[in-house]
Amino acid sequence: RRLVAQRCLYGVDKNRFAVNLAKLSLWLVTLAKDHAFTFLDHALKHGDSLIGLTKDQIGAFHWSPRELNSGPLFAGVAHTVNEVSAWRRQIQTLEEGDYDRRRTAWMAAEDVVNDVRLIADLCVAAYFGAQKDKDREALRVEYRQLVDAWRTGGDRGARIEVEGIVSQLRDGERPVTPLHWAIEFPEVFGREIPGFDGIVGNPPFLGGKRISTVFGESFRDWLGIRRGDVRGAADLCAYFFLLAMELCGATSRCTAFGLIATNSIGQGDTREVGLAQLLGRGLSIYSATPSFSWPGNAAVTVSVVHV
Repeated sequence: RRLVAQRCLYGVDKNRFAVNLAKLSLWLVTLAKDHAFTFLDHALKHGDSLIGLTKDQIGAFHWSPRELNSGPLFAGVAHTVNEVSAWRRQIQTLEEGDYDRRRTAWMAAEDVVNDVRLIADLCVAAYFGAQKDKDREALRVEYRQLVDAWRTGGDRGARIEVEGIVSQLRDGERPVTPLHWAIEFPEVFGREIPGFDGIVGNPPFLGGKRISTVFGESFRDWLGIRRGDVRGAADLCAYFFLLAMELCGATSRCTAFGLIATNSIGQGDTREVGLAQLLGRGLSIYSATPSFSWPGNAAVTVSVVHV
């Protein structure tokens, strides 16, 4: 169980307490009392699953690049991901009891990825820093100049300014904590056929018309990028089905995922944005419980869908 936990399991949650609770649960269920509590720090991450950039997007410094940038920033991202992958592979291959070397490898990986994570967060900050696409693009260009001044010009002040912008993104009135899957788990997305072999989850439910009220218009617009040309006020959980498809590389490998959803997942706009797109790309629902009452205190009717 400990080996499976260390080498096979990954998790993400935007609630830091939930991440720590997951670490504690796995520490207990794997009977790892003789192990450091931090033995899963490399695998369980704090961040918003839905907000993040791919490696190509980071290299282009754009959330929706028309073409990939083969310049120095793109090359730097690729080099960093390769270096991080090497450190993280060490974590996977070390003996179970070799805590010190595993911890050293994890800290080295974090040191290497930190700058690229900062650049990726800055790009996201440009998107969330304005309400209109024209203004977002202006911010993106301005922030890219900051990156160039810092990375190629050695401007320490530019680096400090970048840190301030990212801090405001993460700690503002409506905080955003991006999670860039490709650089956080490069050993998963650097495989010959990239992606996870399976995903399970209980994503949050929130009616589509309430998303902008709760999380802001920029968050709603960001989800619009993910859903493509499909329109409609889908429940938030539908976007986790699209995410799971992407993270599994489900169009190019034999994978499966199972998620709990509100029972609207098979109805109206939520179906069109979520399950209909999955089925349209060749995936199939092989098992589902369409509707049952949540067994706990919450007064909600849910579905369980296996794809």
